[in-house]
Amino acid sequence: LDNQLQNCVYPGIYVIAAISSLGKTTLMHQIADQMAEMGTHVIYFSIEQSRMELLCKSLARRMYQQNRHNRTTDCVSSLQIRRFWKPGMDPSKAMEYGGNLTEWQIQKINEAYDWYCTKIAPNMEITGQNFSCTVEEIKLKIKRYTSTHDDKPVVFLDYIQIVQPEKDFKGTDKQHIDNVMTQLERTAKAENIT
Repeated sequence: LDNQLQNCVYPGIYVIAAISSLGKTTLMHQIADQMAEMGTHVIYFSIEQSRMELLCKSLARRMYQQNRHNRTTDCVSSLQIRRFWKPGMDPSKAMEYGGNLTEWQIQKINEAYDWYCTKIAPNMEITGQNFSCTVEEIKLKIKRYTSTHDDKPVVFLDYIQIVQPEKDFKGTDKQHIDNVMTQLERTAKAENIT
């Protein structure tokens, strides 16, 4: 993908579409993390998943990337991290926490967390409102950012089908999606953003 895009994205709107559970969110989130790590400001609208869920995906991916050559079997999933880990856990107290994570696993998750806080968090803004975000709220958030910052963010929206229609909208689901797409395309052009 990097080769096809020549490590560059251009202002406009890109849509990733596929049937359910094929990894669209995971792919987009990974791209967002990589862009943020390279210094690009990212606004990530996650309407369905919480910040903690996305953070745990990042930590599990980082843990695997850093340890896949020597201790892959000891790496943990994002679900395990979300269930059994908290920021600031002391690895030496692994057994006191219930033994669900080993001392080594807690240490590596903590290292991944430190990396995230240093390399990604300064450039990543995860926002969303648990299934209640409207296209107007998305546009307003983008406008606020672009009016107060010199750099242009890359905006991710996960996912378009659950953007809520405005109160006075009376069309079909397809018309709603078309309306959202049109408004997002106009915003991307007006703000010169991706």
